[in-house]
Amino acid sequence: MIYQFVCIALLAFSLVQAAPAGIDSLVSQ
Repeated sequence: MIYQFVCIALLAFSLVQAAPAGIDSLVSQ
């Protein structure tokens, strides 16, 4: 059960890390 929480937390963290780069690439176009 705790493993699922860690997996979701890691996924959310990676999403937050990737979001700024994605927004920057969209804006630069």
